[in-house]
Amino acid sequence: METNVCVICNKEFPRPAHRPKALTCGVACNNQRQNDLRREKTKEKYGTAKLRCPYCKKWFVRRSYKGGFDQQYCSVQCQQRNAGRQYARRKRETNPHWAWQSRVRYHMGGNWAKAIERADGKCEKCGEPINGKFYVHHRDGSGETESPNHDLANLWAVHPKCHTKIHEINFRVVNGELFVLGEIFEMMNVNEVKVLRPQ
Repeated sequence: METNVCVICNKEFPRPAHRPKALTCGVACNNQRQNDLRREKTKEKYGTAKLRCPYCKKWFVRRSYKGGFDQQYCSVQCQQRNAGRQYARRKRETNPHWAWQSRVRYHMGGNWAKAIERADGKCEKCGEPINGKFYVHHRDGSGETESPNHDLANLWAVHPKCHTKIHEINFRVVNGELFVLGEIFEMMNVNEVKVLRPQ
């Protein structure tokens, strides 16, 4: 019986009658051979030069299934994120207040800007004028939860100093008992505190 030599594993195998010019001994070697041929064609067509992604700054090699010569980013995610950044830059060039207007329209369901207008330039906690930076605080503390309450009555425009005091909680242990102190308890009229243990 005539035999051929596999070009992948170099083993002799019986020459099939229906494939007398067979180069591989089985499916696994044939798949490996086809993959090697695809890699060589990709290298010949697109080269092996590494490019730098303009978004994440990582080095990558062009792939045929990712755009070939037109591939400029290492992944589709970087391409989409960079497109969003360029869109925002173009918007700011034509309208400097675009970011503010977008935030006014959509942030906290539009109540973020309404809370600022209601404050009229003054901190709603201490009454002092707000110069520069300010915060919009959730009265019920739901701002950092999965379902925050963005109702206008639940929002409070305060300056950074008061916002820090609101979130500042101190505790002391006296005779084996834990005492919790903080302005947030007085603001919310809380007299008792329950301990939530992780499940």
